[in-house]
Amino acid sequence: MLSRPEIGTKEHILLWLASKDPQLEYSWRCPHGCAAATYCVENYDWAYHWIDSDDLQEVSRKACPRPHTYGSLYQRMQKVWT
Repeated sequence: MLSRPEIGTKEHILLWLASKDPQLEYSWRCPHGCAAATYCVENYDWAYHWIDSDDLQEVSRKACPRPHTYGSLYQRMQKVWT
C-alpha cells in the first residue's frame, strides 16, 4: 500500500496541484490568493508558511508567469521537479 507523501514535500505539492481544477485561476499578486499561500492555508492553516520552504518559494516563482491557472502551474512544476 502506498502512503501519502509528507505535507510540504515536492511530491505532496504536485499531488495537491494535480487535485485542483486545471482551469481554476489563482491570484498571483494577492498574498492570500496565490497558489503557494493557498497550499499553506489548506495544509498548514497559515498562509505565510511558504516563506520558510524552498520548495514553496519555487512554486511562488513559477506561479508568476501567465496563465495563472492551477493546470499551467502544475505543468511548470512537473518540468522543474520531474
